[in-house]
Amino acid sequence: MTDTPTNASDRLAQALEVGTAVTSAHFALTALLEQIHGRDAAGGRRALLLNLHEKSWTVPQLAAMRPVSRQYIQKIINELVSDGLVVRQANPVHKRSPLYRLTREGQASLEDMLARETPIFAELARDFDQGDVAATARVLWELRVRVLVRLE
Repeated sequence: MTDTPTNASDRLAQALEVGTAVTSAHFALTALLEQIHGRDAAGGRRALLLNLHEKSWTVPQLAAMRPVSRQYIQKIINELVSDGLVVRQANPVHKRSPLYRLTREGQASLEDMLARETPIFAELARDFDQGDVAATARVLWELRVRVLVRLE
């Protein structure tokens, strides 16, 4: 028998528990990623590369996904541009807010980072039930979509 919430109060308590667990896991994973990658993961660089792997974004869009200022994201984006990992492109929707996308070098850098992480994450996930992992990932991706829609 599965434990399913029976009322709104139980569902709210479970949702709050998920939020707390996600936040705590985020901080622990961020520390691990910075240990693995050093500067490449520090300050959100890795996360921005992942976002820009999905599609081109503006700085305000990238900032809206995070609890940081637009100016902070602009600073990191400028560093990524300077490092040749990201390129600025015209935005047909907004002349003063350019889009940013990965360069070939940025894609290669991201792939290298993911390759360094893979054995560590494989070890961390080794003893988890794979059905639980798949269900958790599915729920977290859906949660991300819902939050991003709310932020728009």
